[in-house]
Amino acid sequence: MSDPYIPQPGRRISIIEMQQVRETGKENGEKTAPTYAILPNGERAYRFFWIGVLTGTKKDEHGSIAGFLSDPTGMIRMKVHPQYQQKAYAALSLIEAPQFIAVSGKLNIYAPPDAKSDDLYISLKPDDLAIVTKPDRLLWVKETLQATDGRYRDAPEWWTSERGNMITLVEEETARLAVPA
Repeated sequence: MSDPYIPQPGRRISIIEMQQVRETGKENGEKTAPTYAILPNGERAYRFFWIGVLTGTKKDEHGSIAGFLSDPTGMIRMKVHPQYQQKAYAALSLIEAPQFIAVSGKLNIYAPPDAKSDDLYISLKPDDLAIVTKPDRLLWVKETLQATDGRYRDAPEWWTSERGNMITLVEEETARLAVPA
């Protein structure tokens, strides 16, 4: 009997780090192997777990829904299709922006045929998503800040400049959530 498929756990990663990903790969080059993203530090990541704000949605003529996502480090787009991401599509169809949401899924990298090396379109391809609370988002920001600091001993410029936004959010939200004595 074969072992059941167990998906890789989602890597906590901010939008600014997602936007630094430039390539994907497959194990052993096999066509049916899972696709992974290569993070800026060279690590492989198959899946991602992200929490932030869904700032808006837009339905296209093919029935897909584009969602626009924000965290303290930037904004990224996700797209769900009713046939390919059924669970995520069903959930997103019921959510009105703005809303705190959690997304698990993969990165999609698209380079137009005539593109230069910097002309990449990076988006989230969700498997699942759900509404979450402000404290959930705060916890995610804290854990993602720690995880990212751990991945980059010598902080690259793109992280140094955005790291402060995450620290500010943590400090402000922690102060707001504190219960007066």
